Amino acid sequence: DGISACLEYIEFFSITSQNKSLAIVANCCIHILIRNDFNYIREHLENLSNRLRSDDKKTVEHVCTIFSRLVENFHRDSLILREIASMQLLKTMQTMLVIQPSLLNSITFVSIIHMFFIFSAYCPILAVTLLKMNIADTIIYLLTGTNENKSIIKSIPITYKSAALSTNEIISMNISSIQQTNNIELISRTPQELYEIVSLIGEMMPRLPSDDPLFQVDQLFRRSILSHRAYDATSNSYVLWHWQDDQGIDFSRK
Repeated sequence: DGISACLEYIEFFSITSQNKSLAIVANCCIHILIRNDFNYIREHLENLSNRLRSDDKKTVEHVCTIFSRLVENFHRDSLILREIASMQLLKTMQTMLVIQPSLLNSITFVSIIHMFFIFSAYCPILAVTLLKMNIADTIIYLLTGTNENKSIIKSIPITYKSAALSTNEIISMNISSIQQTNNIELISRTPQELYEIVSLIGEMMPRLPSDDPLFQVDQLFRRSILSHRAYDATSNSYVLWHWQDDQGIDFSRK
């Protein structure tokens, strides 16, 4: 058992040897694809989770890689995901995201957020666990550098009636609303970091109703199901929209 040989007495290794051992285990995890193979590393999960608290960046990177590969390989097995994502691991990773100065490089940061995404997408129990751990506050902090709720902007609710207003009227309403709120500035992040954060937010949100036509509007842009008046990038065709306001007045627009 090569994994046990690398991890069983790792505390007695030098830091360089520890990192080499963890790198070997991370490479082995690429090939841990079935439940029987998972048994080789199951008993070491707690020890690996504890090593995320190390002050050595290389150690943290290797351990994150180990967990990331395990989560990717077993993303459709909710039982193993729950076994991997112990409460201790989730809390440690959540702390790692916000602690300053950070030990995480961009790749490791992205891998942790992506693991949270997989936990939420494929294991509802873990999604609820993350919500109870105030993952929303963590996400706000990662985007804005603060978790103060007062900095959240409230937008104007859009109704059929407001949609029928002229452009100038809508702009005036939006400006008036913005003036009554605090501006929010997002901290600088790489496109991949922002993508993973937004993906996690989307996965944590409630599902959109599948039977509501409002959330099926994207299908109207698919050429295969559009009518003869559908938009075509190679022609001068267009989509003709019809809607009705709150008072029952009909509108149409190209």
